[in-house]
Amino acid sequence: ATDSLDGALTPAAGPPGCRERLARCCRSSVTTGGLVIALLVPSIFFALLVYLGAERGDDRCPKDLNGLITWFGILGVAAIVVDLSKGRSEAPSVVDLTLRGILFCIPWVGTFWTVHLTHSERSLCGHFLSTWSSFLWIGLVLVELFTVCVLLWELSVLSENERSLQHTLGVSEDP
Repeated sequence: ATDSLDGALTPAAGPPGCRERLARCCRSSVTTGGLVIALLVPSIFFALLVYLGAERGDDRCPKDLNGLITWFGILGVAAIVVDLSKGRSEAPSVVDLTLRGILFCIPWVGTFWTVHLTHSERSLCGHFLSTWSSFLWIGLVLVELFTVCVLLWELSVLSENERSLQHTLGVSEDP
């Protein structure tokens, strides 16, 4: 069977609307897979932090790096649970905002503690904990700084677009 000019379909193409349903199904599958990954990756990350802080830590460490890692993991899991418990269109609750604020501040505390460890304190904390803390906290602070820079860049672009639109429309704000 061949395609004709009158729009007849070949047997391999299937009935009309089949491609649209298949495309919709594929998009839904990709979206669902993305959401599952978006849930699993942070959950595994925070659970791993709880495990590492609880199992690999040393209580002799003067800056309590293992406790900080453990609490960061626990609060991260709690933030995920709170985020999943609220409705899709609900505004963030006080608990949600508090958890996010604490999660934003802990990497700065961890970076400060890790950078200010003396050589003798590093040996008390253990090579694994002090090295892993350095990578973790400094990496998270860099991610936070990058995110703030991107946000500020986007605000700058929006402001420039607003000024351009006002100039085009002849609306100006003279001081």
